[in-house]
Amino acid sequence: MFYEHFVRFDTSKRSGSQEYAICPFHADTNASFTVNTETNEWYCHGCATGGKEIKFLEMFYDVDKKIAEYAFSYMEQKGTLPFPSEEQIEAYHKKLLNKPKEVEVLHDFGITDETIKKYQLGLEDIRITIPIRSRTGKVINIRKYLPPHRRVIGSNNAKVIQIRGLGDKRYFPYEAFNEEQEEIYIVEGEKDCLAARSQGLNAVTCTAGSNIPTEELALFQDKIVWLMLDTDATGRRTTKQYIQLLKPIAKEIHLIQLPVKDF
Repeated sequence: MFYEHFVRFDTSKRSGSQEYAICPFHADTNASFTVNTETNEWYCHGCATGGKEIKFLEMFYDVDKKIAEYAFSYMEQKGTLPFPSEEQIEAYHKKLLNKPKEVEVLHDFGITDETIKKYQLGLEDIRITIPIRSRTGKVINIRKYLPPHRRVIGSNNAKVIQIRGLGDKRYFPYEAFNEEQEEIYIVEGEKDCLAARSQGLNAVTCTAGSNIPTEELALFQDKIVWLMLDTDATGRRTTKQYIQLLKPIAKEIHLIQLPVKDF
């Protein structure tokens, strides 16, 4: 059964077509999560929420419906989910640590060893891998950055790619929105974000370039926001959009004019 990949059912509580398990969505001690094995519908009596497989994936991985539909279809065809595993992330991370020259490139950006370890940066072929975690802590994508020294003039290699079918606009990392952090810096791109965080700034970025995750703007409620995006035309346009969108949400909005294109 689909749900057996995510919860352990208590066979002693089984009743006809109803299976019971500890709910994965809240601190449950009473096996409030139920599944009807005939309809494949689930319901949690503690959360007062339910649905079918796609709704479950939406909540479990904290992804939108489109991604959940793709993941479910992928699982039906291949018997596994498309999301990266923790083992895969760790393997990429170890590969990077065994390549001192690639680590040195990250140091040149201002990214520290502590940040490399904390965010489990890795290496796949010639790209730096950056695991993207959802608000539930699950790895839901990998952004793959091609460092400048690996780029070939005239080639069409994209600077950043990701796992096909898992692209989503969201913020990275979510710890930037911690209640204890009043100030937050918006930068452009995961590499710049990690460099800024390495230097002590509470930075955040969008995983979809200049495509602002409008559904998540409430995260900036009552924050002091510093807009520190790229100084090119795209960055200036995105900055103007942020100002308009954050005016009714943020406590304060400030602009930082970088002396070069990016952080």
